[in-house]
This record gives sequence, structure tokens and C-alpha cells, in this order.
Amino acid sequence: MSRRAALIAAAIALPVTGAHADPWQGETEAGVEYDSNVHRVEERNQPVAAPLLRVAARLEARGGEPDTLRWGVTLGGGARTVLTGIDGEDAFTGAADLTATRRAGQHLALAARATHYEVWPVAGDLTVRAFASSGADVSIASDDDRGRRAAISVGARRVIYKPDADFDWTGPTIAVLLESPLWRGADDRAVDLAAGYRLERRTYQGLGYHNGCAPSDQTTPIAECFVPGDRVRADLVQVASARATYTGARVASVGYELTVDDSTSFGSSLVRQRLTLSVTTPLPGALFATATVTGQLDHFPDPPAVARDLATLDFTSLDDESRSGAAVRIARALGPAWQLEARWAIQATAFADDVTSFRRQVAYAGVTWER
Repeated sequence: MSRRAALIAAAIALPVTGAHADPWQGETEAGVEYDSNVHRVEERNQPVAAPLLRVAARLEARGGEPDTLRWGVTLGGGARTVLTGIDGEDAFTGAADLTATRRAGQHLALAARATHYEVWPVAGDLTVRAFASSGADVSIASDDDRGRRAAISVGARRVIYKPDADFDWTGPTIAVLLESPLWRGADDRAVDLAAGYRLERRTYQGLGYHNGCAPSDQTTPIAECFVPGDRVRADLVQVASARATYTGARVASVGYELTVDDSTSFGSSLVRQRLTLSVTTPLPGALFATATVTGQLDHFPDPPAVARDLATLDFTSLDDESRSGAAVRIARALGPAWQLEARWAIQATAFADDVTSFRRQVAYAGVTWER
């Protein structure tokens, strides 16, 4: 059996067998996808289009007593394979999220959480974005009778980037989250606000670069100015976010996120602004649709010479892109457990030049079973 056939067989078996494990609840999905830029490269590198097969499963369990200790376990996994002769993009994914929450009074709760997400390339092929991201934190949260909530968490995170160990990093993190209802109306209509701040200190495995060119030097190519230093790279990453959500016959949200990455490595510092608009609405024919638009603007204080994504990648998902884009998802229930789903998304680089121009379209159609 070829490795691609083995991948397909294992991927189909994964959700089918896992979803029956009582008392777990969860869902499985399978479908086909068209990717116009399967390697996720700039247009100057001649993107290649390909069809793919995707499957995924998610299982979760919750237990404990509401007034004392509550626990939760969420496990996920999936696989994808290119259905043509393209190598380097077949992969498995796996994720785990473990939580424990204990009430310490009427309006106070203590919690601990551990997460892990990993991408395994097939047959050791590291051209796919294969990485592992792990984190653990403890938090304390306070709420009141008006529904307002504040939480602070302290923990650590580790990322392993398998194609290049220089991008592996570890470091402590602290985060603050504030949530508050703004308005309540008839028919369960509501507007809610949320704001957050996260601080990470990342210590990398690889050395940082320094600028080897004089400020007055206008003739040396930028790439030659990047000289390896004698100290490991260290980044201070700050992320501030705000979101407003309307809930009613439709659900709509608007969010803004500002990321500032102050790096000791020349060319790796970043200021990123991201604005996201999302609307979910029912449609005729028992359809539901979600449309999302994301606008992103990146500013590099130093001139980046290579691989912007590697310098700033958040390592949150195998398929997440850090570029502006739009996406539409349409779903229709076929009964209490089955659902048809179609998705389309486009990602592109805003204000791109001939070197950094990027474009990718993805279309997916599949079926989901939930219990």
C-alpha cells in the first residue's frame, strides 16, 4: 500500500472509531478541497494548485460539580492528503486541551489549563509546515451579578518548528481578559464587549542577526546586511485586542488586534494591525451562512530579507494564514446529527510588491456528523 493510500485509510478510520467512545461527545467531518496555492508561496515562485482530501475529528468530555471542581478534556485530530502527484503537503494533526476549574467563592474561580497542537508530516517530509506548540497556565477569574468578568493568567509556552530548529522557542506568558455586557434587549438580543492583553517573552534556539551594513551604505544588497550574531534571538511580543459582539436573529462581531514584536534579531521586529468583521445569519432553505473579512497591515521596522512568515508565524494551525482575506461558510442540517458544509476563502497580501505578492484560494465541500 502506498503512503498516500495508507494516509487516506488511517484518516477515515480516525473519526469513525473515535466518535463512538461513550461518554465522549464530538463531531467528525470529511470532504474534498481545492487549493490554488498548495505550497503557500509568493506568486513569483509560481504557485501550484491541487485537490486534497480532508478528514477531522473532535471529542470532548466535561464533568465534576459546578460548585466545586469542574474538568474538561478536548481531543482533536485530522489528516490531509493531496490527491495528485505533489509531495510535501500530506500531514496528520493532533490537539489536546485539558482544563480544571475550582470555585473559590460565589464570584471567584481558579483554573489550570494545558494545551498541545502538533503537525506530523508523512514519511518525514518536512516541506509541510510541521511544528508542535505546547502551553500551560494557571488563572484566576472574578465575575459579578451583572455578567462582567475579569481574568488573569500566567504560564509558559513552547514551540518546535520541525524544518528548522533555529525557530524553536520557549518563554513565559501573561494575559489579561476583560468581558462585559453592554446592552440587553428583547428576544435575547445583546451586545457584549471584550478586551485582552497578552505578553510573551520568547527565547529562540537560533542566534539572532545584526545589521552588518553602515547607515550610509546604499549599495550593498539588503540580504548581505544580515550577519549572524553571537547571542540567541529573543523577542518580546505584546498583543492587545478588543471585540464587540451582537447576538440576535443574526450574530455579528467586529474585532481589532495590535501585535508588537520587539526582536533582538535584525529584520524580525514587527508591528501588525488586524481588523476582523464576521456575520452569521440564517438563509432560506434551512441554510446558515457565516461571512468573515480580515484586513491586515504589517510594518517591519527593519528591512526583512527572507521568509517573513517564518519570522513572525504564530504557529496556531496548519492552515491559518497571517494575511488579509475573506471567507464564506454555508451549512445545512440533514437531521439531528448530519450536516452538509461548503467553505470558500481567499487570502492575499495587502499592498504587495512583485517580490512579496501572495494569493491563495481554497474551496471545500464535505459532510459533518455530530453527536
